[in-house]
Amino acid sequence: MMVALMQFFGAVFTETINILSICSLENTKEVIMNFIALGVIAEIDNYYLKALPPSELKCRLEEPFEIKILSKELKFWDRDFKTKCVRCVYKFLRVFEVSFYYYFTPFIVLILTYLIAGQKEHKHQKEEGPVLGSSMQ
Repeated sequence: MMVALMQFFGAVFTETINILSICSLENTKEVIMNFIALGVIAEIDNYYLKALPPSELKCRLEEPFEIKILSKELKFWDRDFKTKCVRCVYKFLRVFEVSFYYYFTPFIVLILTYLIAGQKEHKHQKEEGPVLGSSMQ
């Protein structure tokens, strides 16, 4: 479970950093370079999974398995405590993924791009000083 959570949060963190860095860049070449570099960083968790010593869990992850009981057929209160906890974590992460990641991320990227560009323009105007011929009040 910890490896799966590490992979999930690693992917979310890398995606967030990727979005923030790409939104702040102005050159297409830099955007492509950062996208590729962060894509490589996102693969690090797969190296950790491969480096784990052989265990029953790792064998189960690598080999296909047959699902005998569907979660729809098994009621929540009929599960043991561990399975209930895992199911709650799964539901929470699924709601986050569907609602935030797929629906709100495109809007947040647009807003971030606008805010970062405005912040850079404001900083650039401060460095240059007041424009000659402008009215001062």
